[in-house]
Amino acid sequence: MRISKKAARLAVIYTVALTAVLSGFIAVSASRAASCKRQLEHTYQRAFMQLASEMDDIDSTLQKCVYCTTPSMISSVCAQVFGKAMSAQTALSGLPVSPGDLEETAGFIAKVQDYAYFLARSAACGTGPDEEQRSAILSLSQTASILAGNLTQLAADIQSGRITLHELERAQELADASDDSAGASQGFQQIESEFPEVPSLIYDGPFSDGETDREVKGLTEGEISLTEARKKAGEYLYGYNVVSIKPDGETSGKFECYNF
Repeated sequence: MRISKKAARLAVIYTVALTAVLSGFIAVSASRAASCKRQLEHTYQRAFMQLASEMDDIDSTLQKCVYCTTPSMISSVCAQVFGKAMSAQTALSGLPVSPGDLEETAGFIAKVQDYAYFLARSAACGTGPDEEQRSAILSLSQTASILAGNLTQLAADIQSGRITLHELERAQELADASDDSAGASQGFQQIESEFPEVPSLIYDGPFSDGETDREVKGLTEGEISLTEARKKAGEYLYGYNVVSIKPDGETSGKFECYNF
């Protein structure tokens, strides 16, 4: 069977055209993938920079609280600490890490937030912090200062591009990695391993370091199921424009809880 020169030329032209189209499609897809990767990295970087910034603000605001002289001033400053801690929690939730990877950091933020709420509530009733509580506030500030410094140091490596945050999504593979690709994971592990001592707090709240068998208000209903916890979380967040609540593991310890 003979093929005419015209048919052969057409076959070559179609083959070249198809190759060009496929090459263009591959190039566009690769470009889009790279763009999405950069956008994701920038999103993670913003979350981390916010976390470091909020921790630094928590330190400075706690120092102000130590020198407040009136209940109204204490209430106002503690409300600021509460807001900063909430922002830090939001930033932390935007990082590609599991709850256990930054357990100490997350626990400290939650503790500061709850203690600030307790102090603000007490001040609103006309009761200012005593010397023991002022000492605890100062100790929390010192811990926040050390943590902020460690986060800022890691932030410098992230901004320089030496380590990238999107790789934390592959934490399981990176756990056995020996090259620089595991830098972000190792950085967080170092922050956790070198976490400063958190002062003991004795107050009426879930993070009090009082007697372990002490009954804490709000935690007297016993264990609940994941479904019940999710329902309660939805009721608590009603009105905050939360689209969905998804389970994200569990946290063990003095008070076991579900993470969402």
